[in-house]
Amino acid sequence: MVSFTLVERDAQLRGLVQQWRRARELAIDLEMEAHLHHYGVHLSLVQVSDGKCVWVVDMLAITDPSSLVALFEDARVVKVFHDVSFDFRVLEELLGCNPKNIFDTKVAALLAGRETISLGGLLEEEFGVVKQEKFQRVDWLERPLSRERLAYAAGDVEHLLRLKAVLVKELRSLGRLSWCEEECRYLERSSHKAEERTFDDVKGAKALSEQRRGVLRELYKEREKLARRLDKPVFFVISDKLLVALAKQSPRSARRWQSLKGVHPAVRRAANRFASAVCRAKPAPRMAVRRRRLSRRQRSSLDALLDRRDAIARRLGLEPHLVLSKEQAIAVVTNGGGPRAWQRSLLSLT
Repeated sequence: MVSFTLVERDAQLRGLVQQWRRARELAIDLEMEAHLHHYGVHLSLVQVSDGKCVWVVDMLAITDPSSLVALFEDARVVKVFHDVSFDFRVLEELLGCNPKNIFDTKVAALLAGRETISLGGLLEEEFGVVKQEKFQRVDWLERPLSRERLAYAAGDVEHLLRLKAVLVKELRSLGRLSWCEEECRYLERSSHKAEERTFDDVKGAKALSEQRRGVLRELYKEREKLARRLDKPVFFVISDKLLVALAKQSPRSARRWQSLKGVHPAVRRAANRFASAVCRAKPAPRMAVRRRRLSRRQRSSLDALLDRRDAIARRLGLEPHLVLSKEQAIAVVTNGGGPRAWQRSLLSLT
């Protein structure tokens, strides 16, 4: 079992952050709850390793995370993550934090042309470390957390700096280390806030009539309110599939809602609210989607650029979208923007 120190006090965290900020690099990982057992996104643990020791910070016990935010935003210390995008979103939304000087081992593995890019797969390939799977979908907001579960979390950073060293050596030998560094700087500059989900994101919403779409919109709002009050994921309350079916049926009587099967019991108790939602619904017109139309010349340029991209990707053993995504290619032929410097150099773009 991984040896680690549990951090549960603000003063303890502040002292450790002073120590961590003297390190050259740190491995970082987060454990969170994201619409799996509770409503919304919650940060549970932050795991830190300097390559010698591992610490697990209980974020539910910490009342002042400002020292940790300062560490993440300290550009003097390299922060090594694996697949940082969702971690960035959580840190930005919950802590108002924008980490600086990060290194993403998933990005490194992708640019090295690795077939295995998951953290568990890479650790097993490189070091023979096999991660347990039984804790992948547990409720990280439960307290107290068992020693075994905390050790599982600690294991995500125990070997991460060693993995980074392996991938850096590999990328340097391939002449691609600067590509990875540029991608990591791009991740730092990007916004990772998720667009708020709406009723239009429910599968089947766009196929409904305008009146039924209006019903779906009102039912969606009521489900959201109830899920928040219950602290349950929305699919625990009413599944998306059933929500669309109910929008089609548009049951206006509370009695119909009281006898509804396949929903959280609280839905039946809130029958009057859901029946009222159906009754007050107004038509919801479909949003017009403006599609960018390429000229014949632009289409020809796009096809030629994508062909060149595919040839380069095959030669390098990379997925084509890593060399240049289609969105980037469209930007090139329409306004000259899009790719990063390493991609422009690789594709000989001016």
